[in-house]
Parts: sequence; structure tokens; C-alpha cells
Amino acid sequence: MKNLTLLYLLFCSGIALGQAYSISTGVIMAQNTDTEYSTSFESTSYQFFDEFTIKRIYQNDNQYQQIYKSKPGFYISLLQSKAINDKWQIQYGIKIDQARFNYEQQYLSGSRTLLSEEMVSLEDNTTPVFSSNCDIFTNNFSDIERRSGTDYSILNLSLPLEVTYLLFNDIYLSLGGALLTPIKSKTERDILILDSETIDDITYCEYVLDVSMDHSGDGLSNLQFALSGRLSYFLNKNISIDIGVSQMLSHRFDNPQNSFGTASRKNYKPLFSSLGVSYHFMTPVKNKNAEI
Repeated sequence: MKNLTLLYLLFCSGIALGQAYSISTGVIMAQNTDTEYSTSFESTSYQFFDEFTIKRIYQNDNQYQQIYKSKPGFYISLLQSKAINDKWQIQYGIKIDQARFNYEQQYLSGSRTLLSEEMVSLEDNTTPVFSSNCDIFTNNFSDIERRSGTDYSILNLSLPLEVTYLLFNDIYLSLGGALLTPIKSKTERDILILDSETIDDITYCEYVLDVSMDHSGDGLSNLQFALSGRLSYFLNKNISIDIGVSQMLSHRFDNPQNSFGTASRKNYKPLFSSLGVSYHFMTPVKNKNAEI
């Protein structure tokens, strides 16, 4: 992060000395993607009898699907231009973009294999006792409508570097990449909590919908890389319409997600598309081509 800050300060100094720069803003959105992963873990079950319990240990192998549903976000960038000749220029600067999506995992299939079976005496006190303090449930958890998965909103700071080529009189093609890091994030998920109240020695329980929200990033990678491409159509010498794509080369997430046994990593390398508008100040190629 210190290196990004240093590059940011160097860029701001260059803006003051540079001859051309542009300000861009628009809408950005990733493609929806699905990935699959598997987990392997052991579980224990108990069968109760009057004087003993049968304890069974199983090996569980399950297959899940990770579903990423994208939502529109925004971007804003400040780029400085350096002309190489009449057709080529280099652009570099800083960019803030917002990635929004919903993450959900769904169970696909699984198998369970018996590893061991033993009889346990109740006097050994090794069998867990499952109990509930609720006498009456006033509702059912399935009756409450809640969102699926987890909503993510990630604000990224990136340092783009592009090479721009004049294709036609008013159309430019830009290709390059970016180094980016998340600077702010938010996750939201709906959870059910059990609320209880005791009246006349009878405990009434009710499922209540709650929203869990945090800004931890949930295992986001601190340093990420992307490749990008963009077509810019100039409406006049200062204003252009931009259509772009950006492919993530590294995973959004760095830490394993919570799961039983062998943890799997969230696999998310989205392809983003964007539509925006730019205002250009003293564009070098435009100034050198008076006929455009």
C-alpha cells in the first residue's frame, strides 16, 4: 500500500507539469460466473437406546457451486497522456472503481461413507445432549423471506497504464493493464436469530430476520492485477464516449472461506465491461492533428 501511495503522489506531481490529461466516469459491471468446488470432512452421529448409544463416524464428500451475480457499480479516473507521435500515446494515472456482486454457494451432490461404529455406555457421559429451551415456536424459519447469499461492495484504487492508438479520425484504441488494491469494502447478509420470551413458565420462541454487515473484506486480496482494453469515440475535441473491458488476472479473494475439513478458496476472476464519458484537457494527439 505504501508503494501505491508513493506512485499516487508522483502522479499528482506529474499532473501539474503535464500537458494533457483527462477525467472519466461511468458505469462498470462484471459478467456473472459460476464455479464448482468440493469439500471433505468427518461427521459423527448418535443413535440413542435406553442404556447405551451407538456412535458412528462418517466420511463426507460434497460438491458445491459458487454463484457470482454482478450488480452495476461506478468508476472515476484521472489519466495523464504523453504523445509519442501523431498516432501513438501513453496514458497513466489513478482510478477508483466499485465492484458489486452477490455471492452464494449451492449444494450439488455428495456421498457419505461409514468409517467406524462403536457402542458407548451412557455412564461414560461422552454422548452430547441436544436440548432446546423453547416450549412453543410462534413461527417457522422457512416462512421468513430473506436474500440469498452475501452482497459485496468493494471500492478499489488502481494505477492504470495504457498504450493508445489512433484507429480512425475520431476513434482511439487503448490497451494496457492496472495494479489495484481494495481500499474499502462492505458485506451484507440476511441471518435468522432466535428471540425468546417466557410467560407463565412457558418459553415462546420466534425467528427474527437480522442483517449482518461488516467492512472486513471477507478475505479480499490486497494486491490484484488486471488487463484492459478500451475504444474511445470523440464527439468533439474534448469529449469522448468510452466502451471498455477489463479482465482480472488474480483472484479477488485471498483467504480460504470457512468450511468443514478441506477449505476451498473463493474463485473469482471476473471480466468487467464499462460504459462512460471522458473530458480531455489539451489532448496531445488532437492538438497535433488539426484536421481531426
